[in-house]
Amino acid sequence: MIFPYQEDRPSVTFQLKSGNSWKYFTALIDSGADFSIFPSYAAIALGINIKKLKKIKAESADEDFFDIYKITLEAKMDNNFFQLPIGFSEKPNVSPLIGRQGFFDTFEVTFNQKKQITILKIFT
Repeated sequence: MIFPYQEDRPSVTFQLKSGNSWKYFTALIDSGADFSIFPSYAAIALGINIKKLKKIKAESADEDFFDIYKITLEAKMDNNFFQLPIGFSEKPNVSPLIGRQGFFDTFEVTFNQKKQITILKIFT
């Protein structure tokens, strides 16, 4: 699978399971993040009450600590299904990002900066 960069950054579009349906999301691929972080409005779109999830502290790249509400959701890209741990944040200005857990365990990820594309190959 090949994904063009968006705004000069490696991003992917994928789906998360919401009850019996699937919702589309686009997220920045962040190889420095342990797990995925999404804004709280994404949880609302998925029908998830974040206050019922386990609350933990997360640390940003600039050493800022903030609360996230963690869950593992079923995700898919094309016909490739995988489990994606996600932390939902109520912090303002959080953009969806995909971290290593779940994603880099499932896909071999190649960033081609010159061509501005990300290439994903599923591990077999």
